[in-house]
Amino acid sequence: MIQVNKKGNWLEQQAAKNPDSIALSSGGRELTYFEMYERVRMVSTRLAELGVRKDYRTAIILNNSIEYVLVIYAAWLKGCIPIVINPRLTQQNFRALIEHSNAQLVISDDVNISFENNISTINVNDLMNDSGVMNNPETGSSREAVLIYTSGTSGNPKGVPVTFSGLFESASAVDAIDNYSADDSFMLSLPLYHIGGFSIMVRSLLAGSKLIIPENLSLSGLYSNLAELQPCIVSLVPTMLKTLTDKEALLPDSIRLMYIGGGPSDDSIIKKALRLKYPIVKVYGSTETCAMTTYADAELLSKHPAASGRTIGSSKIEILNERKRKVSPGESGEIVIQSDSLFEGYYRNDSETAGKLTDGKFFSGDIGYLDKEGNLFVESRREDIIVTGGENVSPAEIVSELNRHPEVSDSAVFAINDAHWGQMVCAALVTRSGRPVSVEVISQFLKKELPSFKIPKRYYFIDNLPYNEIGKVNIGELTRILNLSG
Repeated sequence: MIQVNKKGNWLEQQAAKNPDSIALSSGGRELTYFEMYERVRMVSTRLAELGVRKDYRTAIILNNSIEYVLVIYAAWLKGCIPIVINPRLTQQNFRALIEHSNAQLVISDDVNISFENNISTINVNDLMNDSGVMNNPETGSSREAVLIYTSGTSGNPKGVPVTFSGLFESASAVDAIDNYSADDSFMLSLPLYHIGGFSIMVRSLLAGSKLIIPENLSLSGLYSNLAELQPCIVSLVPTMLKTLTDKEALLPDSIRLMYIGGGPSDDSIIKKALRLKYPIVKVYGSTETCAMTTYADAELLSKHPAASGRTIGSSKIEILNERKRKVSPGESGEIVIQSDSLFEGYYRNDSETAGKLTDGKFFSGDIGYLDKEGNLFVESRREDIIVTGGENVSPAEIVSELNRHPEVSDSAVFAINDAHWGQMVCAALVTRSGRPVSVEVISQFLKKELPSFKIPKRYYFIDNLPYNEIGKVNIGELTRILNLSG
């Protein structure tokens, strides 16, 4: 169970409680909690020498590593606010986020990144150089723990300020069910610039557990990472789970929990994971809710594989129709969330905040329903809904059916503008043979389960779908590859 004080410095407390326990492990390197705290103090001292002060907004552009974690904890020790940014963005994207976030400093390992407005850039390796001097650094505190930019299939990212209180409440809600301990080990299986990855780091710290950092997060290396690193707890997006179930991979006995979130999960994959005896827990949440708000264990999923489970901790969910009125169990509507871990508004974006937050309730934009037992079923994201000929179409529903076809190994459904239909439903398919298959055969297969207006009117065959690092198909990149953008 989590035993640290909510308001104190979490790392300092763990260094005192569990000084000899392994805190970080990566590529043969290990640091105990005491050693990690000493390294963090050193990095904090280096930041002070470079002129960094309390309340500095500090952008971090790195891949997952021990150094990344040390920099975050050093920023917290000084009362700075980390801004975690995807290192695979373009220079133009970097500059836009740095400007929007009001960052005063950038920490990176890429010396080729440059910024305007005299923003200082520090190479992370320079922060790790031990000068032999380690003062007791000027410490501070900030209510805001991190600024995370949302990542979706389309649209501009929005900055979500995540508080220390939100992180603690979120982790405590899951800990009350799963009973973390210092004997657990968490695998950092998602990037730290995503709330899923950041929450893994925080849960591990609060539990006094070991955080295992793989040297790469490629899908092809997922199974070897699990087999070699032997974690107890791992978080996966549906694409990662599919990779394992497709291979019918045998998991190491060390794994006691496998959280599945970050997007819709195909029912067939959930069923196969259960048949393979994977200890899966399906969860639902977002950056705005500080990760998980619902929890569905294997027992529930065996009965309802489409379920995302019941709310945890202080979270409450209601389903509202377009008039903002509650609907009956089984009726679909917008998923609206209340929680102690809820964000308080997007950074420098009052218009988006006004559209999403009302009276302490987060209007998620996701569509779903609650059954009579209070279990949540997520059907689609509102921004992904395709309106064709006046009918609403959920891409996730079509993808689920397409992936059941024996010739289809992966698929994505999207829309293109059309004068007649308004939007035309299209599908991109990856086939098992690597060759196109009969469009008529695919359509006839879908007609067994779907009404005619949901059947794609165009099919495109592609070698691989462009996924981002958290397992979502990048629709903008897909349409560019298919020469449909612009």
